[in-house]
Amino acid sequence: MYLPIQSERLYERIVNQIEKRIESGDLKAGDQLPSEHELAERFAVSRPAVRGGIRALDLKGLVGVRHGRGVFVTDGTS
Repeated sequence: MYLPIQSERLYERIVNQIEKRIESGDLKAGDQLPSEHELAERFAVSRPAVRGGIRALDLKGLVGVRHGRGVFVTDGTS
């Protein structure tokens, strides 16, 4: 039986890359992620795609968004 092929959305690819960096210890609790604009340039995607990725990471509890200050890696308990 064949299973449907599901393509990943851009924000999911961003989530996967950042999540892997957190799991590997490259990004630690308290580290600040680059700005939305800088992440969009690094990933070569639009800013809305970055926002979707940040939102998903926030919902997973991996990052915290501090309005006016930036996005920070959490310790996973928040």
